[in-house]
Amino acid sequence: PALREARFAQIRDLGGRLRECVRNAGLTPMAPDDIASPAIVTFAPPVTQTAAEFVGTCRRWGYEIAGQSGYLADRGLVQIAVMGHVTAGQIRGLFERLSG
Repeated sequence: PALREARFAQIRDLGGRLRECVRNAGLTPMAPDDIASPAIVTFAPPVTQTAAEFVGTCRRWGYEIAGQSGYLADRGLVQIAVMGHVTAGQIRGLFERLSG
């Protein structure tokens, strides 16, 4: 239980940093913080890009984000997830690029 709690805390903290980064980039997470998944942030891409273009931009930066599923594509949304073995160090560059 202690290891699960520690891992959940890491995911929650990283997800919180990601949500803050998305907001700092002028974007709005779909779900309010108090009911959002701590590991997934869904948002509309910058107004200068379609969801597909933003996904492609992130891919060129070296980051795989979601946006091609029917649900997301139909709504013009993208998702970034920090599940699995993702660390802050691995996505620091994404934070920096989003913050511009």
